[in-house]
Parts: sequence; structure tokens; C-alpha cells
Amino acid sequence: MSWWTGENIKNISTSKLNKNWFNSKRKGFLESEGEISINYDKGSKLRVLCKRSKKNISNILIKINDWEISLFEGIAIKNNKTVLKGKFELQSKMTKKLVESLIRTGKCELPSLEVSAEIHKFYLEALLLHLNQKSKRVVKTVPIT
Repeated sequence: MSWWTGENIKNISTSKLNKNWFNSKRKGFLESEGEISINYDKGSKLRVLCKRSKKNISNILIKINDWEISLFEGIAIKNNKTVLKGKFELQSKMTKKLVESLIRTGKCELPSLEVSAEIHKFYLEALLLHLNQKSKRVVKTVPIT
């Protein structure tokens, strides 16, 4: 969200993440469920909620200020009214379009690697701290996808 709004991350809370991490469907990777809250320096708030269903598929709900976005349902709601309908696109489908755009124009709709790394640094540090505090081992990396 930082590259979208121009705001900087003020703090990240993982206090509502489940303490029990579980194996991802990808071997060697972990997942957690619960909520991550991110506050930004100009007042925006982002809450990412993830919960496994009975079919072991995660549903991700994103709350940004007055908006609520259900990724897998492809619905954006503002003030309890459906405002936008869309389609959740898997990364594997997006990658082809992004690479084609880079080859064709030298540009794509992603932030630069430098900007992305700076934003993800805060997120990964918060997840690493949570994982180390809640697990019975000390790790130096966060094996997530």
C-alpha cells in the first residue's frame, strides 16, 4: 500500500496472528492465520485477515480505512455496500503479463525492487519476530510464499 498511497509504514502489529504456524502446501514453507495491522504515517490503516476454510484454502480479507476487500471473492465494499466487483488473479497468471510488458515497453505496474524491498523489510521483520516469539526455535528467515 505504501507505493500506492505514498505513505510510509509507521508500525506493524502481529499480536492477532495465531501463534501456531502451519505447513504451506508448498514444501518447506509456513503460513499463519489471523490478522496483521499496519499503521501509516499519514493516518491510513491496513488490516490483513487470513483464515483457513474447511477445505484448507485461505481466505484473505483486506481492510483499508473505509474499504473491505475480499480477494478470492473479488469484491470491494465501502460502507457496507458492494462498490466494485473484480477477479482475483493468481501470481502465476500475472507474471506472464508483467514480463511481456517489461519486454515490450521496459515498464510494468510494479514498484521498483528498491521500493518493494524497503516496504517488505518492515513486514518480514514483524513476521520473523512473531515466528521466533511464538515458536520453540529461533530462525533467521521467514519461509513464506
